[in-house]
Amino acid sequence: MNHHFIKHAIQLIAVCLFVGGFGGSIVIGQSLRDRIDRATEGGPSFLNAPQVQDGFFLRRLSLDLRNAVPTSTELKEFLDDPDPKKRDKWIERFVADPLYDERMVTWLDLTLMERRPATNVDRQAWLQWLRSKVDEGTTLDTFAKLMVGSEWWVKEGRPQQRFFLDRDGDPNLATRDFGRIFLGRDLQCAQCHDHPSITDYRQRDYHGLLAFFSSGSLVEVTYKDAERKDQKMKLYVEKAASDAPFESVFIKGKQHWAGPALLDRLPKWEGYTLPTDRYKGPASDWIVGDSPKRPADSRRQDLATLLVDPSFRPFAENWSNRLWAMLMGEGIVQPLDMHHPDNPPDNPELLKILADGLIELRFDVKAFIKEIVKTQVYQRSNSMPWEPSPESLLAIDFTQLLQESEALKVAAIAIEAETKSAKETWTNAIDALHAEEAEHVRLRAELAKSDAALLDAIKKSNDGNKARDTASQNLANAKQRQQLLTEAISKLEEAKKLGPKEDPELTAAIQGSTAKRDAATASLPALETALSTAQTKVDTLKAAEQTAQKGASDQALLLAGVREPIERLTQEVLMKRDAWRIVEQKKKGTQSRANFVTLVLDWRSTMTEHQTVAQKIPTFEKSIADAQQQVEDIQRKSKDLARQLASVEAEKSTQTTALAASQGRSDKLQAELNQLASAKTQLETTLNLLSSNSALGMAVTELTKGIEQRQKELEPITKELEAGRLTLQRVETKVAATLKEQALMAEQLKGLHAIKSEADRLLAVQQESLKSLASKVDEFAQKVVEANADQLAVSRLRPLSPEQLCWSYLRVMGVFDSYVQAEMALLAKGIPLPIDPPPSNEEKVERERIAVRRAIDKLRGNADQFAKLFASGSGQSDSYFASVDQALYLANGGAVYSWSGSNGSNLTARIASAKDLKVAAEDLYQTLLCRKPTPEETITMEAMLNVPQEKRGANAQVAVWVVLSGAEFRFIQ
Repeated sequence: MNHHFIKHAIQLIAVCLFVGGFGGSIVIGQSLRDRIDRATEGGPSFLNAPQVQDGFFLRRLSLDLRNAVPTSTELKEFLDDPDPKKRDKWIERFVADPLYDERMVTWLDLTLMERRPATNVDRQAWLQWLRSKVDEGTTLDTFAKLMVGSEWWVKEGRPQQRFFLDRDGDPNLATRDFGRIFLGRDLQCAQCHDHPSITDYRQRDYHGLLAFFSSGSLVEVTYKDAERKDQKMKLYVEKAASDAPFESVFIKGKQHWAGPALLDRLPKWEGYTLPTDRYKGPASDWIVGDSPKRPADSRRQDLATLLVDPSFRPFAENWSNRLWAMLMGEGIVQPLDMHHPDNPPDNPELLKILADGLIELRFDVKAFIKEIVKTQVYQRSNSMPWEPSPESLLAIDFTQLLQESEALKVAAIAIEAETKSAKETWTNAIDALHAEEAEHVRLRAELAKSDAALLDAIKKSNDGNKARDTASQNLANAKQRQQLLTEAISKLEEAKKLGPKEDPELTAAIQGSTAKRDAATASLPALETALSTAQTKVDTLKAAEQTAQKGASDQALLLAGVREPIERLTQEVLMKRDAWRIVEQKKKGTQSRANFVTLVLDWRSTMTEHQTVAQKIPTFEKSIADAQQQVEDIQRKSKDLARQLASVEAEKSTQTTALAASQGRSDKLQAELNQLASAKTQLETTLNLLSSNSALGMAVTELTKGIEQRQKELEPITKELEAGRLTLQRVETKVAATLKEQALMAEQLKGLHAIKSEADRLLAVQQESLKSLASKVDEFAQKVVEANADQLAVSRLRPLSPEQLCWSYLRVMGVFDSYVQAEMALLAKGIPLPIDPPPSNEEKVERERIAVRRAIDKLRGNADQFAKLFASGSGQSDSYFASVDQALYLANGGAVYSWSGSNGSNLTARIASAKDLKVAAEDLYQTLLCRKPTPEETITMEAMLNVPQEKRGANAQVAVWVVLSGAEFRFIQ
């Protein structure tokens, strides 16, 4: 049985049997950390992973709070600290570290700008502004308000406008990214229609947000620099707001209106403002040369105020979820920008606790982070403390779980009906709003026409005023000219009297001036008529303007008349939507719980089947073994029978040979006997003819004796033949019996082989079934691991971000600290700290902060290179992935290998010069991975360093580089 599976399976069972909720009610007065732990207990204490070991904890904490692994000195100091409360002490120490502030600057930068290129705002200016806000302890709500409501006409505030400027002032892009980043809702698909798969994301939600940004755009202005030279600058300006109706691309011709509305809030109802009152001049402290006027009412600043209202939950829920994800690897809602009932939080009560906690802490990020990292759930290990046996798992009584499964089925039916009813009620409310909205849209369209007519009338009136003013000025100029010429003529005549009697030049001047005066006098009636005509036109245009203004005002009053029913029906829609959300959330929770229970019951079934099959296999194996034993017995008997048959066959052969020899002798004697009998017969015949012949008689007698002799000799041979035939017959019978027995054994052997073959087949089937079940068990084990992580019973294994990876490399090899020391030396050289009185701790900390930031700025190019290789890309949320380029960079890029070289007192130098090779191995793994080496790793290290001194430096560098480039260094345990 797979022990990895077993240890997680027991956790899942315990979750199912013992967890009925997420921690119950919260005790008033509990700290945030206690409330978090209470909501993440996940069942009995034995279920949860144990506290992570000290080394891994410090590494995790340092990476989360400072973006880099701890130094070897810090690790040794922490491990040697006997204080039982040392973890809390080191949390306070790390959040006071300048690297913590830089960590928060990086987090804000990546969260808000998502690695977008700096196009309109200098990146360093942006980072310096973030640093200033972190240094000031700016709370998250204040920070958001500064960014969203940034005043584009204030020069010093330009960096805080980067969210809009480097999105090119695109209102739709600003709307989408604001929804994702500030509210945790990706409404992009609701721009043109209701979201096709997420019921809660409505087109009205998108356009309600868009109304805050639709009046913004990017414009290029010219201004004078300090040297009075013309410079160009892009500004994200805001015009006076106006609303445009929208329609779904799927339902053409049916228009809707959405005033500026922040998700589930009523749209802001803005009264009609005369065109002349819609703008005011730029701020007096910085007037950009040709920048547009700013609106009297800024919707962006309205949004900034609405956003951070403590009663507006989505803001607190989103940012508490994002901060949780920063420290835990995943949000309670994941993806982070997908908050909706179809994607409910893994632990709804925990999300509520976190949002409440962030509000209670007045959006103080540092205080919030400290509460999280001091919890038990943050400090859990990612492994279980013990591994139970399969028998103990199968011995658990599943009666309660089966009962719950049946209850969930019944509840699902009831909730489905309730959900359907709630959705219908919500839909009906929407239909009612749409019915009333038609008149509202019509009146707004009429108001838009009236407003356009008023603007046209105002323009014409202004043009008329300009023409009247021109005519008035022309008349005034002519009168003044006439007056001045009259005065000039009078003066010239006086001068003539005082001079010679005849002064032709003066006389000519008097005559010329008189002609000009008369011409001016003659032009006055026409100019007076032109002025009168212009004034008449002005009066007419002014009356038209007043008529247009009254028309617009009257139309605005008509529109105001539908405000109450629109607001009432909108409120009704929002209430019904909330009611549907609650039921939908309950439905999803029930489904999730049912899936969870089904998963456990399916596992139980799989485990039982696995156990049953596993128990059958020994039976099949015994059957096969028994059949094999019988086969071997028969094969042994067959061998004995074969030997016996060979012996009988040999005996038969011997008897056959002996019988043949006896038969030969018998045949020979019988032939001789026959010859003697024939000869005797012939002699007897001859003797009868001769009557008496003593010689023949004697011959007959001899023949008779010979015959008798041969008959005597033949008699034993005949008996021998008969005995031989009997013996041969018995042997042949024995051979036949042996052959028969051999044939029977062959049949038995054939049957046993068939039995064994079938048993082998059945065993193979069972083994394949067992293999398939084992695969299911492994799949289930993976689901268990995921379920455990979602239940926060174990810690997640998290990859380092590109920045964490880079700064950890630089920090652990002493590169970063050497830069900091160099900056400290430069600071000391430029402005030495006082000796008497000695510098305060605040002065020392501030100087260290400056040195750290200067070092980071000088090394930032390395972090940028890591971002190119290890980040997901501009405008995307980072996620872990491995690539060939990453592997080639770590293997061949040279930077990591170069950093791992000896620089006097760093890790490579220490292990290269270490006298005790075991101590060197411990130093390597403690410094880089915050753990002791395994025996195998120690042996490998000793082998690498057990070389002549001139080679140890190179081998030590390789050893450090190998661990730095390994997978373990790249993850947070």
